[in-house]
Amino acid sequence: MGKLEHKVPTLSPGPVKKEIMQCILGIALDEQNIRFHDYTDGIVMGCGLIEDNMTIGLVGGIVKYAGRLYKLTERMFVPYDHTDEWAVLKLKFSPRLLHKEYIHYTAELMLDTNIAILPGEMELGRFKLKKGSRLRTQYKDFWDMCTEFDTVNLLYVNHAARHQPTLSPEITTHFAREAFAHLGDNCLDAAFCSVCLSSGDAVGRELITQYVCNRLKLEYKEMDNARLHSALGEILDSITGRAHNDSGKGHRDGVLVIN
Repeated sequence: MGKLEHKVPTLSPGPVKKEIMQCILGIALDEQNIRFHDYTDGIVMGCGLIEDNMTIGLVGGIVKYAGRLYKLTERMFVPYDHTDEWAVLKLKFSPRLLHKEYIHYTAELMLDTNIAILPGEMELGRFKLKKGSRLRTQYKDFWDMCTEFDTVNLLYVNHAARHQPTLSPEITTHFAREAFAHLGDNCLDAAFCSVCLSSGDAVGRELITQYVCNRLKLEYKEMDNARLHSALGEILDSITGRAHNDSGKGHRDGVLVIN
């Protein structure tokens, strides 16, 4: 018969026994694996983007790739330039390295002009930077997040979540903060916004899709990240009373709108 177990090493003075080391390793690995075992690949937490003197990078965080958790404990940067073309910030995962004592997996940050995400790669954001402009990683409002030039676009970044990757929590947080100031008596809007702001974590893709389809009176269907963002923007425009652009794919105040 199985039993629940909680074992804590005392780390008393003296040589550290093999059993104690295995216990310490087991605590760390078991907690992470149990917590995130049904999460998809993607950003698990952290990994916010920052710009500093013509370099772009990310702060500490955790990502999941090929079922493995990778932890970044310090800032990591790469230089960028003005190109007027898409540049994609990616993590490039290296093949495993076998050592006598351990197996080593690593990933490096890189900028790539190829917008396709190839095996062994994970997108963290993309941008087009005009000559003489400064790259922004902060956003004025919800629609600013998909401004075509000079702003890091997070629409194509996958965040790890249960069963399906989902949108960046920055997207849903911006939506909820702007919507809350204009909420009426629609209980669905209030409930969804509350979920978006309750923990700061990524909101599950199914919940976002269910909300969007219900709110826009659509039959439930899967949508890619860009379409979900556009649909949330349409709902936000109706909540706030802003004019909605129904002209299909176009630009609104420098923003690329994809319908």
